[in-house]
Amino acid sequence: VIVGFPTETDAEFEDTLSVMREVRFDSAFTFKYSERKGTIASKKYPDDVPEAVKTKRIMRLTDLQKQISYEKNLAHVGETHTVLVESLATARSCDECQGRTDGNKLVILPAPPIGGAGRPYKVGDMLKVRITHATPHALRGGPFGV
Repeated sequence: VIVGFPTETDAEFEDTLSVMREVRFDSAFTFKYSERKGTIASKKYPDDVPEAVKTKRIMRLTDLQKQISYEKNLAHVGETHTVLVESLATARSCDECQGRTDGNKLVILPAPPIGGAGRPYKVGDMLKVRITHATPHALRGGPFGV
């Protein structure tokens, strides 16, 4: 979703927010319009939306989408999903790994045990995971029977 496209009015931006509320995307890629030399838009339309207005609009749009994403993810807490393990570490921690549900929801779960109790799991494994927590960007949970 692009905000601040040339000639975009306040009313048109409000229409964009209205559509976002109605459609309720799981997530959305959002951008401020920036002119690219040589494109049809740069030749036909002057970049007439001030940068400060674009910034305000993208912040409002991002905040709305974050709230929608959180509400939709929160609905999964308490559910069990089959998760494909994609990595055994996350960008933030070696104590966590991540995978995806069949609906492409990102799931963060504890890294597999090394030695001791439990069966280690690896990239490519399909795990039954109970969802215990939600954020706007991911679900968190733990595997069943591992």
